[in-house]
Amino acid sequence: MAVVADFGWVLVVQGGKLAAFNLNEMIPTSDTSTWLMVGKLQAVKMSPADHNVSFVRIGYTKDRLMGTSITSSFDKADR
Repeated sequence: MAVVADFGWVLVVQGGKLAAFNLNEMIPTSDTSTWLMVGKLQAVKMSPADHNVSFVRIGYTKDRLMGTSITSSFDKADR
């Protein structure tokens, strides 16, 4: 899991797939009485279907946000 606070996203690797969740949808206000989950959050798929993500890192270099991920692709014939 990685938080990209500058853009309001949480990145999650689950089952080899990278997904992003919007923080504003997860916690819409600072008032804790409104923190009621309604339904299921929809993730934005960030990795291709035929790639397995094994590592994600978010950081800064020279005052710029940088995201790095390590993926491996596989051929269905290799399964």
